[in-house]
Amino acid sequence: MPAARDYLSFAIGLLKVFGVAFQLPLVMVLLNRVGVLGRGRVIKMRRYAIVAIAVVAAILTPPDIVSQILLAIPLWLLFEISILFMRRD
Repeated sequence: MPAARDYLSFAIGLLKVFGVAFQLPLVMVLLNRVGVLGRGRVIKMRRYAIVAIAVVAAILTPPDIVSQILLAIPLWLLFEISILFMRRD
């Protein structure tokens, strides 16, 4: 039977990771508005970004494939949605 302390540390750790990770669209759109990150460049680098999202999800989550998938898929969708909100080049 797991202890309450272990469960709480696991849950709080996941909440921190998911909270920081879901800031991706905001950061991307802000970098686009400032002029640092172009929409065309992001579209060209899309496949590398998807691999990077999978690697980051694997590193940030505990060694559990379900939590990795639960982080990677929403990050990928948020990445695609943030492209829609970027200004065109």
